[in-house]
Amino acid sequence: MSDPLRDLDERGLQARASLREATDSRGVPPAPAARRPLSRTTRSTRSTRSTRSTRWAVPALAAAAVVLVLIGVAWGGGHAQRVVVTTGSVASVPAGQQPVAVATDGRTVWVADAGRGLVRAFDARTLRPTWTQRVGARPVALAHAGEALWVVDAGSGRLLKLSATTGRVLGTGRTSLDPVAVDVAFGSVWVLSRGNQTLDEYDAASVSQTASAILGAPGRAVTHSRDALWVAAPGGLLRITPAAGLPVTTVPLAGDAHQVAADGSQVVWVAQGDGTLLSVDASTGAPHGSSVALGAGLTSLTAVGTTGFAATDDGQVTRFTRPGAAGQHVASTGTPVEALAARGRLLVGTAPSTARLYATRVGR
Repeated sequence: MSDPLRDLDERGLQARASLREATDSRGVPPAPAARRPLSRTTRSTRSTRSTRSTRWAVPALAAAAVVLVLIGVAWGGGHAQRVVVTTGSVASVPAGQQPVAVATDGRTVWVADAGRGLVRAFDARTLRPTWTQRVGARPVALAHAGEALWVVDAGSGRLLKLSATTGRVLGTGRTSLDPVAVDVAFGSVWVLSRGNQTLDEYDAASVSQTASAILGAPGRAVTHSRDALWVAAPGGLLRITPAAGLPVTTVPLAGDAHQVAADGSQVVWVAQGDGTLLSVDASTGAPHGSSVALGAGLTSLTAVGTTGFAATDDGQVTRFTRPGAAGQHVASTGTPVEALAARGRLLVGTAPSTARLYATRVGR
């Protein structure tokens, strides 16, 4: 990615060299015809006029050269910094001080900057910033649904409802102790609280808490299938059914569930602590065959429909289109991406180590 200051210096030097070259290559005018010698008074008057003209001409030329250089920098710099998210390559832009969460609807990308206490919005095609909203001391989780963007701020223990298009705060509510994740499903907003070991339900209109599911374990991540909510927790995968009054059942797994993703489908992807990925049937809770080794430590997991995407600590992102099948490499960021989100063919992620937002479009 180009350095704007370095580009400015280089273009300034190029403009100065071009001005020098034009001056050196200017032809020498022919000698004037012999004239009658001027009187002392006339010579003095013309000398004064010449001095005044030179005094004003030199700054004017210098100012004109600077203006031309700045115009060139603005024109060239604007084109050099233009980003377009395409298939087969990874684009990236700065995303604040500590981007820790990301969400997208395919048109806009939202990033939670825990370092500055901000939510930042970007155009999904060009990654150009569109708005910024201060939300609290430490935003840690995002979820999008309809016209609303939901933000969990662990620093103040609040759930915020923002306008997805402008960032305006539409409502706030208190969370339980140590909130870590948020999801929107079944007409409600769900906040996972590690400190209270609960999954709390909130009314989407009033942003007030209406119910809680007692998990009995500190949850790590939450998602939803067609009929249930799923929480990754130490010792197992938890299934919560809103239609039945929020009962919590444990789905036995061979490993420890660290991440979970489903995107409303009947395939629930589970990343385990032993470095394997498996899928679970959302209706029965039974695993689809054997697990697949990721090859490196998992850093983030997301899903689009029945397809899962896993980011690992070697800077790779892999797509899993079928349960039990080997993964397909789709992107390399060169650094661990610790938050992933996808919608349609758009795949985005954030890396706190580089403070950047990464984006690509995935081929079919």
